[in-house]
Amino acid sequence: MQELRPYQTDVIERVRQRLRDGSKRVLIQAPTGSGKTTCSSEIIRCATLKGKRSLFLAHRRRLVQQKCERLDNFGVTYGVVMRDDPRYRPGAPVQVASRDTLISRGVRNDWIGLPPADLVIVDEARHGMSDGYAGLIDRYPDAVVIGLDATPARSDGRGLGDFYQALECTAPTSQLIREGFLVPVRCYAPDRKKGQRRGLHGDPVANWRLYGEGRPTVLFTTRVAESRAVCDAFNAENIPAAHIDAHTPDRERDQVVARLRAGTLKVVSNCAIWTEGVDVPELSCCVLLRVAGSYVLFAQCLGRIMRPASGKTDAVLIDHAGAVLKHGMPSNDVEWKLEVSETVDQRNTKARKEGKTAKPLLCPKCFLLFTGSIVCPACGHKRPSRSLPVETRNELLVEVLAAMSPHERREREVRDWKRCLAIMAHKGRTVGQAAAMWRREHGRWPDDLPNPSSPWLARRLVLDVYPECIRSR
Repeated sequence: MQELRPYQTDVIERVRQRLRDGSKRVLIQAPTGSGKTTCSSEIIRCATLKGKRSLFLAHRRRLVQQKCERLDNFGVTYGVVMRDDPRYRPGAPVQVASRDTLISRGVRNDWIGLPPADLVIVDEARHGMSDGYAGLIDRYPDAVVIGLDATPARSDGRGLGDFYQALECTAPTSQLIREGFLVPVRCYAPDRKKGQRRGLHGDPVANWRLYGEGRPTVLFTTRVAESRAVCDAFNAENIPAAHIDAHTPDRERDQVVARLRAGTLKVVSNCAIWTEGVDVPELSCCVLLRVAGSYVLFAQCLGRIMRPASGKTDAVLIDHAGAVLKHGMPSNDVEWKLEVSETVDQRNTKARKEGKTAKPLLCPKCFLLFTGSIVCPACGHKRPSRSLPVETRNELLVEVLAAMSPHERREREVRDWKRCLAIMAHKGRTVGQAAAMWRREHGRWPDDLPNPSSPWLARRLVLDVYPECIRSR
């Protein structure tokens, strides 16, 4: 039987305590590569010893296969409910089921009876919020439900608190890296100071040659056509690359993994196929040739390359959209919560503003992102010290008046209001935005100035009330 790591034993005990305290739906968060499948296998093994029946649900074929392999290591007898799988054994105390197959056969068509279960475990629990998935789980009202996820949040970043009653997190990412259970990641991104704001920057082949170091690589794009095109670009430069998508047969996918491990394939390009359910520790480079707007997607992509392997000391992220500048370094610890009123992206932003997580520094020489030092760990370039003279803009300073009379104050308020309106009118913005700009300077809303309640365009109000502002612009 596989030996558990200390943090795995700890989280299992905390989940048991939650169940003893009365919770019936508990969510386990564990970073990709930290052993969610191992934890759930131990929970299933212990439940089987107590005479309980278990049902494990996954939404992808590869996840079902991985679970079966792990249960074999734990000596657990199981059956499989999945299309074209010969291991259908309805009498087994443990059933490993493909979500879609079980819904099709056991709910929509009633071809088979739903397997009895005292314990239901949902892999990639964030997908369990869909109507079909939730309806299936609701058919087990008396069962204990345990969810597993590396990023327990919906696609919009909100928690799963309207389904689960308790959340238990395993060890944070920084600890797992420190203890060698995950590898650190070196990150390369566009230089935002050069005016690059949105979109993708840099040639993927040239940057892979420069930073990828010939590593086994997974590359993410937004569309299938883009994935095929970049795959062709790598092959044209004699870099072995392969494309996979939802229509790629399982046998071909297995061959891609085998070639990666053998070193005869360097790059696998895909569109949201390898964001989960891929356990290939040899992968050590991730190319984001897409915008990862949510932290959930960003973390899932990064998780493919952080598993340790023989001879693997670190991994590389080549981020063409600068997602790491938005979401933070891969080693940053994230606060996960069940509440739906706040997103994980909002908590991450708040943590950076409060200084709880370090803001990445970009080396201007080699474009490595790093924290904790002003010296680049890759090329040794030293960033300018904060003690150097402050850079100033060529602007005139104005006199600060100690006090103003009510008449002078009113004149200034009206003058500033005209200025705010003129600026927003020039930009095609609304009166409300002009009022917000005025409020930042005066500490109150301009209620006693022309400010209609309807969201007029600022230009319309300027033309009606202050036409001289347009002429001055």
